[in-house]
Amino acid sequence: MTPTRDNYALTSAGIAEGTNANTILHANPITAVIEGRTVYKAAADNIAFAAHPGTTFTTLAALQTCAFFHMLSPAGAITQIQSAVKPSSLASTYTPGVWEWPAREGFACIGATVIRTDGSATFTAGSTDLGATNVVDTHLNAVASVHSMPIAY
Repeated sequence: MTPTRDNYALTSAGIAEGTNANTILHANPITAVIEGRTVYKAAADNIAFAAHPGTTFTTLAALQTCAFFHMLSPAGAITQIQSAVKPSSLASTYTPGVWEWPAREGFACIGATVIRTDGSATFTAGSTDLGATNVVDTHLNAVASVHSMPIAY
């Protein structure tokens, strides 16, 4: 396992939907390397969506998709970077593509949650339940070299 960047997770976070509405969890303890230092974070539940510093969230309309990349700070805080919003595979305007894993100085990307809205559903990070009708969530874990494999949409 050869890392492709300076900041990366050494262990799989086990990202999933959180116990409470509108949250995620990481079922496993995380060990990461951030700016050459080892960072450890115990497993945690009910992590709220919080925009990464300098970013904002865009609401998904019906038949759209995006990825929320989970970023770990040296202090153990988890924030999210939202990818570009794209038409979902169910939309008439759908064109296949990929999202690249983000790299941010001082943060390790530990995984992603891909959201797709089906039917007439919409999604607002932090307020729409991940288990809502017609909201499809897929969770991915990022360990070291996974960053060289983009996420298809």
